[in-house]
Amino acid sequence: MKRRKIQLLPELKLLLFVFYIALLVSLTVLRHIYYPWQMQFHLQRPLSQINLTPFVETFKLRQAPAQIDYWYNFYGNIAWFIPFGLLRRSLTQRKGDRLITIIEGALLSLCIESAQFVLGTGMADIDDLMFNTLGVMIGVLLYQVLQHAKRKH
Repeated sequence: MKRRKIQLLPELKLLLFVFYIALLVSLTVLRHIYYPWQMQFHLQRPLSQINLTPFVETFKLRQAPAQIDYWYNFYGNIAWFIPFGLLRRSLTQRKGDRLITIIEGALLSLCIESAQFVLGTGMADIDDLMFNTLGVMIGVLLYQVLQHAKRKH
């Protein structure tokens, strides 16, 4: 077995990324499940309950008297995925990884929406997928800006 020197910063980035993913899944998918035996799979749920029409629910929330749901749905979904773009890009810094990171973020969002649908812990909505992916894009862009600023100094 070959010994290799452990670099602290990459290990901390990876640990932070794993913690972020665990927190994201815990808050979005497992928010009402405290023990594994509480999981209930809703496999007979009709697919018609998935909102595939963009912005319908967002516009409904925008018209509602309580704006908190709109703000959380729109800005919250974006904000929750900005760290994905930042952290994922910092883990692999190859030039062609921007698009791959965005695709991975969209796939993670799709998995979260699917799990919410199957477990009955949330509403599966195309808006969430779009806003989450936008958050990943903002995170990737923010990473690029930070890298550019870092190179200048």
